Amino acid sequence: NPDALSTANYPGSVSDLEQLLTGVYGTQHAPGLYGHNMFGKILYMWGHTADLSWQGTPTWIALAQNNSQPNDGFLNSTWQDSWKGVQRANTLLENIQTYREESAKESEKMAVDYIEGQALFLRAWFYQYLVNIWGESFIIDGQGGDTKGVPLITEVSSNLTETQIPRSTVRQVWDLIISDF
Repeated sequence: NPDALSTANYPGSVSDLEQLLTGVYGTQHAPGLYGHNMFGKILYMWGHTADLSWQGTPTWIALAQNNSQPNDGFLNSTWQDSWKGVQRANTLLENIQTYREESAKESEKMAVDYIEGQALFLRAWFYQYLVNIWGESFIIDGQGGDTKGVPLITEVSSNLTETQIPRSTVRQVWDLIISDF
């Protein structure tokens, strides 16, 4: 069906790339990020300004006490949605490369570069949350970067095995973030 979207005909224009970019931006508003948990719960609770006299949600209180557990649903959805953002940015970056090689006109170069810059920035944005929340340490005065960060996935995975990679160091993750920015 020539009217159906497929990898053979999509993205076929700068407008299609912009549509994919909208999906990357939209991920910021997913429930695990600024759609609910990140902004409404995680950042607020980590400011240590919460009234702990209310004991209605154990995970909420655990966040406020820096005592989050692996079964914390708030952090679980933040993890999943952050990786969804990385995946969408990687998909867009791969499609930009294909579009440049197969379809791009010279007059579209600046628009495609602009979209690529936004995709790189957004991938770095997702990674900085991942490493700040799940990295084992911060880099302070050049120290602490050799501890475990998060896995670095910078290409679209075609199977589950390609996503099963070890954690990179905090410094390696920040190197990617700085490079993408």
